[in-house]
Amino acid sequence: MKKSLLIASLALMAMAGAHAAETGVYAGASVSAVHSDFKTAGNQTDTGASAFVGYRFNQRYAVEAAYAFQGDDVTQNSGATADQHALSLTGVARAAAFHGIEPFAKAGVAYTKLADGANSHKWTPVVGVGAEYGLTKHIALRGEVQYISDFAGSGSHQTTSSLGLNYKF
Repeated sequence: MKKSLLIASLALMAMAGAHAAETGVYAGASVSAVHSDFKTAGNQTDTGASAFVGYRFNQRYAVEAAYAFQGDDVTQNSGATADQHALSLTGVARAAAFHGIEPFAKAGVAYTKLADGANSHKWTPVVGVGAEYGLTKHIALRGEVQYISDFAGSGSHQTTSSLGLNYKF
C-alpha cells in the first residue's frame, strides 16, 4: 500500500512539474529587418527592435503584448524621416515541438504610430508565424515573421523578420 501511494505521489509530482514548465510568464527582445511598402514612396527596409511579454496558459495557447520600434523610414508625403512605433496584443497558438523546434502562429491587433509631424496613428490587424528553439530550460532562441497592414493609416504594409531571445520565468 505504501509503495503504491509513493509511486502515485511521484507520478503526480512529475505530471505537475511537466505541466508547470509549459505555463507561466515569459519575456524577451529581438532585432528585426523591417520591410515597408509605401503606396507612393516605394519599398524601404530598415532595422527595428522589439520587446515582448506573454503569458502561456497551457502547452498550446498564450497571449502576448509587445512594443516595437519599426525604424525611421522616409515619409510618403514630405520625404522627411519618421519614427515608426507599434504596440500589439496577440493570441499565440503553438504546435507540438519537433526536434526541439516549437512552431507558432499569432494574430491580434496593433496600435501603430508614425511620428511624422502629423503623428498619424491607427489600430490595425497583425499576424505572424515563427518558431522557438530551447537553448536551456528557461532561455529560447526565437525567429519570427510578422505582417502589419496599413501602418498608421499611411498606406505602408510592413513585413518584419526578427531574431531574438526569450526567457521563461
